[in-house]
Amino acid sequence: MGVTAVFQIIVYILLALILLGTLAFLGRAWRARSETARAPYGVGHLESRQTARRNLLWGFLLLVGGFLCVGSFLLGSQIAALLPQEPTAVPPIPTVPLPTATEPAAIVVPTETAVPATLPNPTETVPLVTDTPEPLPTETAVPAPTTATVNSGVGVWLRSVPGTASDQLEYLVDGTILTLLDSQQTADDLVWQQVTAPSGTAGWVALDFIVINQP
Repeated sequence: MGVTAVFQIIVYILLALILLGTLAFLGRAWRARSETARAPYGVGHLESRQTARRNLLWGFLLLVGGFLCVGSFLLGSQIAALLPQEPTAVPPIPTVPLPTATEPAAIVVPTETAVPATLPNPTETVPLVTDTPEPLPTETAVPAPTTATVNSGVGVWLRSVPGTASDQLEYLVDGTILTLLDSQQTADDLVWQQVTAPSGTAGWVALDFIVINQP
């Protein structure tokens, strides 16, 4: 926080104190004036009037004196801001003498006698071994199982063995998709197909009540 900001805060505090003091004296003067109006003529009446005048005078003096002090503070700050400030002395930069260039002394290097180069060794050729990729095994497509749809209008019973009198394992509603197994048998003048229900239960249904789906 700069000096100007601190000075402004002090000025605001002084103004607030001056206004509070002035209001306090004015309040006392108003209260004394009210007591003067209620008091009968006599010593009490005169004292109330004097108290009211005294409070008014103190309030006026506090207000005028406070504004004079604040005005002097503001005027002093403006004058200080207008005065030229002394420049700060900058220390001189020391000069460093540059080194003088000296010629290097001549160095005598002894010459070496040439040594005959040795013959290079014969390089051996190493055949590169390449890895032949092995053929990947081909996956044999597994045919999808043959399915059939229940198509009797009212559904059909999945039975434990071929025949209309065998145990009923599960009731299959119309439109149920069944997985066909390999076995077929004839019983009660009907051809029975071994199937697997969606629940995983294996049993038999009459071939007349299902329609084999095309793959």
